[in-house]
Amino acid sequence: MPIGLRLAAVALTIAVAAALPASRAAGGAGSSTMVLGPDGLLYSWSPGGAELQPLPPVLAEIDNRAVNDLAVSGDGRLELVLIAAPPDTHAGRHPRQEGLAAVVATGNGPLPAHVLKKITFDGDGRRGVVSGDGRQAYVLAMRTPADAARNQLRFWIHEIDLEAGSVSASAQLDRPPSAIALDPRGARLYLAYTDRILTFTTRPLASSWHYRSPGANHGLYFRPGSEVLYAVRRDQIVMFDPKLLAAIPPERHRTMEDEATTTVRLPFSADSLLFSQDGRLAAVYGAGMDLAFLDPESSKVDLASGVFTHADGISAVRPFLFEEGPGALLIGTFPDKRVLSVRPPSPPSPNPPPAPPVPTPSPTPAPPPAPAPTPRPTASPAPTPSPSPADVPPHPAGPSPGSEPLEGSGTTLAGRLSGRIDLVKTLVIFGPGSIVHEQGRSAPGADGAWRLPLPPPGVYRLVPLGEASRPLRCEPNFYTVEVKDRGRNDLDFRVLGNVD
Repeated sequence: MPIGLRLAAVALTIAVAAALPASRAAGGAGSSTMVLGPDGLLYSWSPGGAELQPLPPVLAEIDNRAVNDLAVSGDGRLELVLIAAPPDTHAGRHPRQEGLAAVVATGNGPLPAHVLKKITFDGDGRRGVVSGDGRQAYVLAMRTPADAARNQLRFWIHEIDLEAGSVSASAQLDRPPSAIALDPRGARLYLAYTDRILTFTTRPLASSWHYRSPGANHGLYFRPGSEVLYAVRRDQIVMFDPKLLAAIPPERHRTMEDEATTTVRLPFSADSLLFSQDGRLAAVYGAGMDLAFLDPESSKVDLASGVFTHADGISAVRPFLFEEGPGALLIGTFPDKRVLSVRPPSPPSPNPPPAPPVPTPSPTPAPPPAPAPTPRPTASPAPTPSPSPADVPPHPAGPSPGSEPLEGSGTTLAGRLSGRIDLVKTLVIFGPGSIVHEQGRSAPGADGAWRLPLPPPGVYRLVPLGEASRPLRCEPNFYTVEVKDRGRNDLDFRVLGNVD
C-alpha cells in the first residue's frame, strides 16, 4: 500500500437504531445552521431538531432559490451563498453581472441570521471559499450561453471584498476546475483539475505552480490548524505536506509523478470531506449513501456503507456538522429531510504533544543494568522499497566501520550531528507508516549528540529540522528506520545548511 500505510477499513453493521434522531443527541441552545441539500436548496437546522426546516422568514429572499454552493468563513461568522443563475440568463448575446452571491451573518452574535448584502459578478458562481477572517471570498464562475461554441465559454476566479460588497480582482481560466480551497494564511488558492492541483497567489491574483496529482481530483480541504492540503481522488484521500515536500532533494522531486506525501485508500468512491472543528476527525462521503470516518492522525478509516438504506426510500445523505468534542456527526437524509446523529465507531486519536527534549547523556558512568531485562522493540535498517515516488525512500548505508555502540542503544534511537549543527533545532521522527504523523522529537546537545526513546514497532522516518520546523540540507536528508527488537546508535547527519 502506498507510503506503507496500513488502512484499517472496518465495515460497520450499524442498524437504523444506532442512528439516533438528532433531537435526542444535540440538545441545548445555539444558533441555527444552514444546510445545502443534494437538490440544490437551502434548509435550516436548529439544535435539538429532528428534521431540516425551510429557512426562517428573515432569510426569505434566499429561500427556495437554487443554490450552487455554500461556504463558511473560518471564524464561523459569515456564510457565502452562491445563487444559481436563472436558466434564461444566458439568452442575450452579451450577458453581464448574472452571478449573485448573498452574504449571510450566521446569527452567532446577538442578532439572528440575516442577509448582510448581495454581490453581483460576471458568470454563474459555481464554487466558493471564504477567508478565515471573513473579509474576502473567492468564487469560481463560468458563462455557458446555450448557443456558444466551446471556445466561447468563459471561466473566472473572482476575488470579492465582503466588507465593501464588490469584486476587487478577477482572473480568467482556460477551463473550469472541480474544486477550490484557500490556505489558512489566505495567501494561496488551490484549484482541482484532472492530474494536477493548480495554485494561484492571492496578492496579486495570478497563476503560480502546481502539484502533480494523477487522476480525478475532487474536493480540496485544509484540516483546521494545519497547512497540509487534503484532496479527495475518488477511492483515495491524499495529503500534500509542504514541509515534507521541501525536504525532498530537487533531482528526485522533478521525477515524481505524484507529489502526495500520504495516501489513504477508501473502500468506496468519494468526493467530499467534512472536518470536525478541532480537526481530530473527518467524515468522508460522496453522492449517495456511503459514509466513512477518517482519523487524520492515524489515517484509520471506519466504514459505514449503506447504513441509511431502509424502507422509507432515502437516496442520499449530507453530513453537515460535528458536535463539539468531536462528538456525533449530524447528517441530513434525503428526500425525507430527517436529521440523524451517528457516533464514530471509535474515538479519534488525540493530537500528540511534542515529546520533551531528551537530555544529552552525562559522562558519569551509568548504573548497572537491572537483572533479566525483558526484550524491547528495537530498530533495524528498512528494506529498500520499490522506486515509486509515493513510497518512503530507503535510508543510506548503516553505521560506518568502527562505530561504537552508545550506552542504552537497545532501547533508544541515537546518533550525532556534524557540520552546521547550530542550524538544527530538533530531530523529528514520523510514523509508523506515515510521513505526516509525528511520533516524537528530540533537541540535540551542544556537541551534536541526540537520543530518542524507542517507538513501537513499525517503519519510521527521521528528519532534522531547523527554526520553525524548516527543512535543512543534510547528508543524508533523512533516515528510514524499521523498528523491530533492537535500537540503533548510528543515525548520524552531516548538516550542510538551509534549504535554498
